[in-house]
Amino acid sequence: MKKLYIIGAGAFGRELESWLDSSIESVFPEYQLQGFLHSGPNDLDQYPCDHQVVGDWQDFSFGPDDAVLLGIADAKWKRRIVEKLHGTVLFPTFIHPSVSIGKHTHIGEGTIILLNSIVSCNVSIGNFVTINVGCHFGHDCTIGDFASIMTYVDSAGWTSLGEDSFIGTHATIIPHTHVGKEALIGAGSVVVRKVPEGWHVFGNPASRIILPGQK
Repeated sequence: MKKLYIIGAGAFGRELESWLDSSIESVFPEYQLQGFLHSGPNDLDQYPCDHQVVGDWQDFSFGPDDAVLLGIADAKWKRRIVEKLHGTVLFPTFIHPSVSIGKHTHIGEGTIILLNSIVSCNVSIGNFVTINVGCHFGHDCTIGDFASIMTYVDSAGWTSLGEDSFIGTHATIIPHTHVGKEALIGAGSVVVRKVPEGWHVFGNPASRIILPGQK
């Protein structure tokens, strides 16, 4: 039996463990979940969980067939982990059995799509994308590498989400709208126009928020 680990024992890592543990026999029958790899303080000191931290991802000794899933939503940390570990461990794609996927859709390496999400036809999802529970993606959407989409996001047809973007829970993105690289969409926002690279937007309609230190 091959070994599978979750990197990150924070809030999203615990969520991922819950959905993975209940479906691993059907999704990854060749793997057995070993626990978490985590660096520093973690949520498991405060919350009950059926798996524990078994090592630090930064210096863990992986076997030749070991695999990891990224239980982290922060794009910078996802990139940092992948840059360090790529080539030394496998990064499978985890799609919960309840997810519906249309025809001619591409889903990249290491991407995670959690339960009850709907991905329509001709959608392109990059590598190491995080898609939380109950998200909907219309036809012809594109999602860049390392993007993170939180619960119940509705992204309509012909939308594009840039690399490293973060889309907050219950956000809505109307058709033909582009969200730039490293942009952040606040929870509950309705995006009706292009969001430039690096912008933070919030509201209905979503408008830019200037954070301290930003120009």
